[in-house]
Amino acid sequence: MVLLKLIVMAALVAMVSSCFIGKQFEEGGKCWAGCPCQNGMRCEAFVHRCKKKGILDERCHLTRPCADGFSCQPGIHKCYNKPRLEGQPCIAGHPCGPGLRCEAGSHVCRKLGTLLDSCHATRPCGDGYSCQPGVHRCYNKPRLDGQPCVAGHGCAKGLHCEAGSQRCRAPGKLEESCHLTRPCEKGLSCQPGIHKCYDLPRLEGQPCVAGHGCGTNLTCEAGSHRCRLPGGLLDSCHLTRPCGDELFCVPLIHKCLPDFLISDEFLDFIFNLTANDTAMIVEILENIDPNDIEGIFKFIELIPKDLLNGILELLSSLTPKDLNNIVDFLKTLDPKMVESIAEFLASLTEKDITELVDILSKIDIDQVKGLFDMLLSLDGNEIDMILGALSQLSEEDLMDIVDILANITEDDLKTIEELIGIIG
Repeated sequence: MVLLKLIVMAALVAMVSSCFIGKQFEEGGKCWAGCPCQNGMRCEAFVHRCKKKGILDERCHLTRPCADGFSCQPGIHKCYNKPRLEGQPCIAGHPCGPGLRCEAGSHVCRKLGTLLDSCHATRPCGDGYSCQPGVHRCYNKPRLDGQPCVAGHGCAKGLHCEAGSQRCRAPGKLEESCHLTRPCEKGLSCQPGIHKCYDLPRLEGQPCVAGHGCGTNLTCEAGSHRCRLPGGLLDSCHLTRPCGDELFCVPLIHKCLPDFLISDEFLDFIFNLTANDTAMIVEILENIDPNDIEGIFKFIELIPKDLLNGILELLSSLTPKDLNNIVDFLKTLDPKMVESIAEFLASLTEKDITELVDILSKIDIDQVKGLFDMLLSLDGNEIDMILGALSQLSEEDLMDIVDILANITEDDLKTIEELIGIIG
């Protein structure tokens, strides 16, 4: 018992002596109720050591508070800035600094959201932005092109909130998609059914419909519903695609031909054609290059009207068999030869043309009929021989023939007529 008392007394003497030798002035020095810490330190419970006040991220509790400018975060028991800075934990009584919000869930101080930052009730967006419902991200206010939009979060001037995509879209440009909530830009309109933007009025080749008509000199073609220019030489034509100037749409054939051909005789010839005849003529015309035949038409235009009408009247009087023979003959023509003839006719001088017209004016229609009868009587081999010979003629040869024809007298014509009659 005496020994125990001696031990306790010795311990008390040691404690008192340590307090008197100044350990309480040093961090880590022992302390207790009778020997408090000095220099602003606190005697930390349980360890009974003097500790300075906690600074950033240091542990803290009731007996070890935080230094000035900091506060102890409940639950975490560490010191953080007061008020809290961005990224530091926060809670009621330990709020965030200016421009920061204590975010629910994370309980961390966050800046106000900027473009594409996440956002919600406890993390709103900053000035110039708003939180997009459903997406929960910050976007410009008002919304810019391509950004999501919804009622209360509308698009900037000149943009429209497109249904379906729920995004702000600029008005549609040429051939871009369009609909009720995405109209076309100025000068364009939305084509029904296609839902794309086209010029207003429509240009050549663009789709058209009632209310979205074609521009000047264009017509909305039925079937294709496209704006078309008037038909040129040998182009297809119909009620909604008329022919151009100095051309007319030939009935049944539906091709544009020079209007100088219009006559009762020509129409009689056309209307006497059978369906097969018409189809064959169309097929022939489809395979002819307008540039190749233009010279021929220019030459035909110079033929005296009486003579041309007589030829047309002759054609209209031909039997279906005769017409078939003519069509078969035309189908055998070499396109290169047709092109050569067209080039030759186009190269004629005014003097050459005058001479040819003078020759043609002397021809009697009966002579022409005799020539037709002769051609129709030829078989395939004979036609091939004639075409072969013609294809070998040069431009100089053709000009020589013109010169010969120019010098034919009336007696010569009568002789030719008699020969044709004999051949026939």
